[in-house]
Amino acid sequence: KPALSLAVVLQSAGDTVTSRDGRVGAGQPSSSWTGARTGWTMLSGGTVQPTTACTDFYGCRANNGVLFNGTGRPGYPGELFHAASCSFRGGLLVFGGWGYDMTGAQGRMNALWHYLNGQWTWLAGSSYVNPAVINDAFPRGTEQASMVASDSTGMVYIYGGTAAGEVSTADFWSYNTSSSKWALHLSGADVYYQGRLNETSGGHPGGRYWVPLVIDSNGDVVFFGGVRVLHPMGDVWRWNLHTGFVFLGSMPCYLVFTNGWLQIGRGGSMITLLPGNRLLVFGGYYRFDALNWYMNDVWLFDIRLLTWTPVTGTELLNTNPFEPVIRKSGYYRAVGGWPGGRTGAAIWRRGDTIAIYGGYGHGSDNGILGDLNDVWTFDTGTRAWTLISGSSMLNQDPIVDRKPLAPAGRSFMAYAARQDGTLLVYDGLRHI
Repeated sequence: KPALSLAVVLQSAGDTVTSRDGRVGAGQPSSSWTGARTGWTMLSGGTVQPTTACTDFYGCRANNGVLFNGTGRPGYPGELFHAASCSFRGGLLVFGGWGYDMTGAQGRMNALWHYLNGQWTWLAGSSYVNPAVINDAFPRGTEQASMVASDSTGMVYIYGGTAAGEVSTADFWSYNTSSSKWALHLSGADVYYQGRLNETSGGHPGGRYWVPLVIDSNGDVVFFGGVRVLHPMGDVWRWNLHTGFVFLGSMPCYLVFTNGWLQIGRGGSMITLLPGNRLLVFGGYYRFDALNWYMNDVWLFDIRLLTWTPVTGTELLNTNPFEPVIRKSGYYRAVGGWPGGRTGAAIWRRGDTIAIYGGYGHGSDNGILGDLNDVWTFDTGTRAWTLISGSSMLNQDPIVDRKPLAPAGRSFMAYAARQDGTLLVYDGLRHI
């Protein structure tokens, strides 16, 4: 099977970056997808914890961004979390997020960066937080947005997120990397899609955040779920420049109560596109009774046939395959185990095998939540999970002084899932 390799950029608010030169880390190849332990190598980043107490809700500042525009010198983004990210031409694209600008001020960013071969390149946006936007010329400062890019066309697409005033936006932008031009395709805040009678003509997903995106085999942008006004969604949309938004259906996931059925969606899911134009959905959370419930199930959505298929997960322990259950803790063993329910993880694939790293949710203890640093693979043919590396414990500190090395537990990191099976990870959030 294809080899799995990991490269990690450890510039995390929780890890406290000591390097200020924009260097990044690189990982050595692992032995295989079959379950042998993965070796992590850190070249720079968080090796020192803060010397003073971290009292700021958004984390202790360790690195300001530097934008050397027009001077011929490279810049680099500062600390970020809730940034939009995706792979692009062998590297990592990062947009927006909450972080620190070059003055040390914190807020929402709108800068677009590309990391490739050890070098950060600024593409667009401001070097300051909360930038003023005039005449919709470029995106506003945004966190919790989502992004996807096409290697062949050079187009980058960014949807939704949270902006000033804590509103969930319906902004949908494209950026042409060849012409360096932004285009706005949809704008609004807290906008609901226009009702089921009009979903296939003139409707759109509306204001929401954490809406994972993929580009399907036809070149269309596909949207799944997300969170709208605290309510996770389960709908699927397709967009292209000619047809606009087209509603494809909703995930058939239900809870059973004594007084009947309640359809639910999920937010913060991880998705990837499998061969055959199939959308794989892993985990996320749904909200009920003012609480978030974290899932570890796997589903497939056939974009051509518009059909959902439950693949595996603890919800299949019930007689009704569409009924998720509360038991969602992980079972940590190399073979025959499964990951705990989570959100904000990284996901990538090679062929029909996927892998996940980190996220916020459950380790081996069902009753406790925190950040994870585990790596799992899932074979969509055998439907088996394999634990590759990491701990069943939550909120782990990085291991940098002995082998095996390991990154800290983190969630909502920027990452790129590359075609060669490599994962690039930048920054992220730690709940400490």
